[in-house]
Amino acid sequence: MASTKEGYQEEFKSFTLALALVIVLPSTSLGAFSGFLSALGDSSLSFLACYATFIALAYSIGITIDCLIPYQLKDWLIYPRIGRFGISRPGSTIFSDLRSGRVSDCRFSASDALEIYSSIIDRLETIDDQDIALRFQNAQWYRLYRKHAQLESVQSANRAFLYGRDLCALPATLSLLMATANCLTLCAGGYVLFARGSIVVCVAFALVGLISARLKGKRLVASVIACDVSETISKEHR
Repeated sequence: MASTKEGYQEEFKSFTLALALVIVLPSTSLGAFSGFLSALGDSSLSFLACYATFIALAYSIGITIDCLIPYQLKDWLIYPRIGRFGISRPGSTIFSDLRSGRVSDCRFSASDALEIYSSIIDRLETIDDQDIALRFQNAQWYRLYRKHAQLESVQSANRAFLYGRDLCALPATLSLLMATANCLTLCAGGYVLFARGSIVVCVAFALVGLISARLKGKRLVASVIACDVSETISKEHR
């Protein structure tokens, strides 16, 4: 699993365990788990074995569901877009933001960035179609990202963004699955399987992950620009 969640595997494992507890404990229809714990009595060894099994199952189920979520859907949850309407990725607007003075980062000077990327900005001014302009900027930024992807500052920012994206995608998917399951059990048997509070908490987790991923996404884009500006200036002064 290290290759799947490299850099934040332990944090993601803790998060999936927290989600599992939030889902299981308040849901009276899932009382079999609590009953099983009670049946263990005072046996500390049996309790630890059960707890370890629960952690393993929670992480296995969580990582399995996460792996089944397409990365396109994860990205769409953070930057939703329907047709021409939606929220653009920060890499798709970075050069137009630099031109309009909407980028402020203590790691590089905006005037240096404007000078270094003057050819990109000049080309951008000739593009009238907004979608083409967004794709052009994202392609140019991604070229810079590939150039500096091995730097620790870029890798750290990228891990933070991916972690925030997963914090949004997994609870959002679970809340949808739980709501669907409740509808089915309510229609079929007149009861709900998952507590309403569990769904609310999962939605809250998803919103926190959404905000985190948006902020970390901007940080990642700015980190790439900062590294590239610094490298370019260093070469010019050699």
